[in-house]
Amino acid sequence: MRVAVAAAPLPGLSAGAVADLVRRAWLGRRGADALDVRAVSDAAAVPYATSGVQGMLGATTQVDVPGAAGRRFAWVGADRVVLDYTRSPAAPAGTAGTAAIGRDLAWAARRRPREIVAVLSSFAAIGDLGAGMVGSLSGRPLPRSWTPGLPLPSDMAGRIAAARRVLRPSHLTVFTGGPQRLLGPTGLARAWTRRGMAPALAQEMERALGQASAAMAAASADADAQTGGDLLGAEDLVRGPYAGAGGGAAFGLRIVGARVLPVREAVAVALEGWASQADLCLYVSGAVGESPPGGLDAAVACAARRAVPLVLVCDSASLQRSELARLGLNGVYEIRPGRAFDDAPETPATAAGMAGALTDAVARVAGTWGWE
Repeated sequence: MRVAVAAAPLPGLSAGAVADLVRRAWLGRRGADALDVRAVSDAAAVPYATSGVQGMLGATTQVDVPGAAGRRFAWVGADRVVLDYTRSPAAPAGTAGTAAIGRDLAWAARRRPREIVAVLSSFAAIGDLGAGMVGSLSGRPLPRSWTPGLPLPSDMAGRIAAARRVLRPSHLTVFTGGPQRLLGPTGLARAWTRRGMAPALAQEMERALGQASAAMAAASADADAQTGGDLLGAEDLVRGPYAGAGGGAAFGLRIVGARVLPVREAVAVALEGWASQADLCLYVSGAVGESPPGGLDAAVACAARRAVPLVLVCDSASLQRSELARLGLNGVYEIRPGRAFDDAPETPATAAGMAGALTDAVARVAGTWGWE
């Protein structure tokens, strides 16, 4: 039997470690099978692990970002620098949160890579829409007290133009797990009401985000005249499907010239030829909530092209059986059943048990799906 495995990070385990554990667990149950195991990423916040985008893109050398508040890392390789913000703490009030992103980008740009990659969770604490990032990247920081709803500095267009020049000639790419709009019924404020934010506060936040995004989009249009050409349309900036990723940081990153892409596009490249000879495909990911894992769509497409069954092995899931067909899955196995409904936080002790639980889950799949 030939099995194709795509392994994303799990709590306490890198994608590479997950891949190794899956290989050993499967072959321990079915030693004659042939496995094609590849490390991928869902561009999600994973406790005690990175997002996995770094390894998937070949940026495997970890380096300290000098001058960072606290200790932060970047990953370099293949003429690329990767900055992972999926596990960044909740953004503080004011511009301090994304200002750190601007300093990181300026450091990365000085290395003159072909590409700078930033990784954002699709859902995160609401921040300053990247205004602090624009300020620190341009060398003209905004007041730390600025928040959406307050007037922008009169020279914001000049700051945006200067920030774009700092990044040249590197290309800036942002990967995020999936869609998160900035405004409207599927916007950030609405998303936070589903997680307990008071409706009155959410309405106020929606209004502030709308005012700030309109002002920043107008400043971006003015900056286009300074940097040459119509870089981005204001409508596309504000209403794009990924503008709210990273708590709105993706919106500001687009303003300075980033492409914002779903991580499934990178996963699709990593999985080229993955299912071509397979009898079964396996996708391993973290907890599955109201949205499927960021890279799963790419695996579903690969398996569907070859009419190969695809099984999801996830940390935990709140999926109903009726949803499996809609997602293109032939089965779901939970590593830690019920964890999706447990509000207890992940700790080093609970993450330490992941390796054993994953081994047991993969052995169950191998025993169920084997033909002999």
